Amino acid sequence: MCIRDQAQVAAARDTADEPGTTAAAASSASASALRAALAASQAAATAAGGTARGRDASLNAAADEAERRAAAAAHAAGWISRGPGA
Repeated sequence: MCIRDQAQVAAARDTADEPGTTAAAASSASASALRAALAASQAAATAAGGTARGRDASLNAAADEAERRAAAAAHAAGWISRGPGA
């Protein structure tokens, strides 16, 4: 299942869960993490494509920021933990 499909599944779960429950919070965090990962993937593809081929500083900065947000969302969802040096 690709990231876009996972984001759609997570979004559907968001609407199905009861608000205020632990499961709803976890599902919402997962959906947010999936959406952030999708945004990071799209930003990286944009930065790598076109005539600039990864040399456009503003596109690279946008991709870096999207990746930072995706990592933060994955951490918030409990998918990853920060190492001792992070």
